[in-house]
Amino acid sequence: MMITKLESYTADSVPREQCLSVLTEATEMYEFEYNRVVFSDFGVLDMEELVKEQQLRESLEFYPFTKEQLLQAGEDGFIERTASYNALIGYLMHNYSMSNEEADEIVSECEYLITAGKMLQDIMGVLDNFLEMDNSIMQELVGYVIPLMNDTRQWYLKGHRSSELTSRTSNRVTSSSFSSKATNSSNVVQFPSGEKVGRNDACPCGSGKKYKKCCLN
Repeated sequence: MMITKLESYTADSVPREQCLSVLTEATEMYEFEYNRVVFSDFGVLDMEELVKEQQLRESLEFYPFTKEQLLQAGEDGFIERTASYNALIGYLMHNYSMSNEEADEIVSECEYLITAGKMLQDIMGVLDNFLEMDNSIMQELVGYVIPLMNDTRQWYLKGHRSSELTSRTSNRVTSSSFSSKATNSSNVVQFPSGEKVGRNDACPCGSGKKYKKCCLN
C-alpha cells in the first residue's frame, strides 16, 4: 500500500527495495521503527493492536492526505494546531498565567495522546499532573478537551478526525465518556509540584524510560 501511495504522489514508479532501504536508514534519524513487517511511529506502543483496530474499520479508507499536507507534516516539530487546540492554549494562558510556549507544550502532550487513541480520562489524568484543578475547573477543561479530541487525527481512525466521521457517531467523544473520579486513580503518577515533563524527558517515576514510553501511556 505504501509503495502505491508514493507512486500516486510522485507520478513515477518507486522501486520497492530502494524504498525500503531509504526508510530503514531513516529510522536512525527520525522517530519511527521497522519490525520487518511494518513501519510505525516511535510513539506506537502496540503496533499489532493498532493494525487490528484499523482492520476492524474495513469500510473506512485511509484519509486521502494531499502531497502538500504530507510534506508539511514531515517538517520538524509539526503540530496541526486546530481551532480547538488553540482554544485550550488560550484557556490555560488565561487561567494559569502561563506563557503561550508553556501552554502549547501541555496541549501538544494531550494531542499526542489523542493521536495514539487514548481515552478522555487518560487526557484528564495528564492534565491533572500538570495543573492544579478542582472539580469545577476539571469540568471546564473537559469542555475544551472534548472538541480537541474530536478534531485531532488518530492512528486508529486511519488519519481521520472523529468530527469528520459524522455517520459514525460512536467515534465522537462526549462528556459522558469521563468521570472526574478517574483522575484520582492510583494509576496516575503524581509529579513534583510545578515540574513539567516533556514526552522525551526521563519519566519522573524513576523507571529510567522516556516519559512517552512509560507513564505518559
